[in-house]
Amino acid sequence: MWTHVKAIVLSENILNQKLEETLDVILHSGELRYTPWMYGTSEDLKTLLTASSLLNQSVQSIELFEPVSLYRQSSEYEPIRIHFFLDGFREPASTVLLPSVATNAEAWNQESNKKPHMIYFDGLYLISKKKNTGKVSGQEADGARYVSYRKMQQYPLDLDPELKSSHVMLVRDAKSNISAVTKDNHTVTFNITVNAEATVLEDEQLASDVQLKKETERRMVEKIRYTFEQTKAKKMDIYSLEEHLYRRHLDLWKKLSKDKEHPIDNYELGEVKVNIHPVNTTTYK
Repeated sequence: MWTHVKAIVLSENILNQKLEETLDVILHSGELRYTPWMYGTSEDLKTLLTASSLLNQSVQSIELFEPVSLYRQSSEYEPIRIHFFLDGFREPASTVLLPSVATNAEAWNQESNKKPHMIYFDGLYLISKKKNTGKVSGQEADGARYVSYRKMQQYPLDLDPELKSSHVMLVRDAKSNISAVTKDNHTVTFNITVNAEATVLEDEQLASDVQLKKETERRMVEKIRYTFEQTKAKKMDIYSLEEHLYRRHLDLWKKLSKDKEHPIDNYELGEVKVNIHPVNTTTYK
C-alpha cells in the first residue's frame, strides 16, 4: 500500500504536537518510497483529499500530486519531497520550508451546479529542530524564493504594485550566497547576495533597461529585508541562517545556541545585494 503513496499531508495538529512520532510511524513500514510530496494544512483532511480537478482531468494531475509543472510556471511556494524534508528535519540547525495547502470553492461552468473544491498553496510552515515554528504566507514569504529555495524557476515581480501603470518583470533562476561576520561573538551580521535573470512582462511606460534593472534590484532587496524582519519578529529563521553558522562557523554556532531557544535573536541582516541580468528586455518595447 505504501509503495503507491504520492503525497503526504500533515494536519496542523500533527505539525504542532506529534510530528516526530508521526514520521516514525510512516517510515516504520519500510515500504514507503522517498519520493512522495510533503505538505501541511490547517483544513479538514477529508475535504482536502477529495478535491476536484479542472476540465475533467485526472485527479492525479492536481497540484497535490504533480506540483512541479505549476512551480516551473510560477515559483511561489517550492514543493518538497519527503527525503529532502527528512534531511532537514534531522539536522540540528536547519529550517525546512513545508508548503501549506488549502481549498477554495470556485464556480465553474459544469453540468452540475456544485462548486468544486480546488487545491491551492497558501503559505509555508517553517520546521526547525523537529518542531513547527509557525506559518508564513503572502508578502511575509516573498523574500524566501530568492534566498531559501533550492531552485527558484521564475516568478513575476511588480515594480510599482500601488500604481495602475506598472512595470512587471519575470525574475528567473535566483541564486543566493550568504556570509556571516561578527565583532563581539554575540551578534552576527549576515550579508546576502542574490544573482538572477529578469525579463520584461509588462512595461506600459517603456522604461530603459538601466531603470528596469535598478528597480528590479531595489524591489527584491526590499522584499528580502521585509521577510527577514517579519519572520525574525516571530522567532522564525526562514533563511536558515543558523544552518549557515552550523556549517561554516561551528564554534560560534555552539556558543550562540547554548542555552538559547531562539538564536535568531542575535542575528542581524547587513548588506543585501541583488545583481540582475536583463534578458531580451529591448525586444518587448
